[in-house]
Amino acid sequence: MQVLLFELVECVAGEPGLQKLEQHSFKVQTLPIKIFPPVLLSVDDRNEQHALAMVGSSLPPIVVHGNKWIDGRHRIWALKRSGAANVECINLDEIFPDYPYEPTGILS
Repeated sequence: MQVLLFELVECVAGEPGLQKLEQHSFKVQTLPIKIFPPVLLSVDDRNEQHALAMVGSSLPPIVVHGNKWIDGRHRIWALKRSGAANVECINLDEIFPDYPYEPTGILS
């Protein structure tokens, strides 16, 4: 998770964002799972088996930026499959004001 965050922040905010991230402590938010839209599960080398292995496990927070869902499609799938009502998230808008790339989904 830490590597992912550093890569995302470097890509979007460059060196100033990385410096801010190094000093930052995220506030973990709890969001209802129902606001996450359905998305394709397998868009890379990870598939349903990868997500099934997460069901019932303790998982790291989902990454969002405002109402944009950035990372965690397999975790959301596993949590929905487990019957969870809420999910812990960290919000990258604490580090930079805009996320210019296509998100995984838009939270409703």
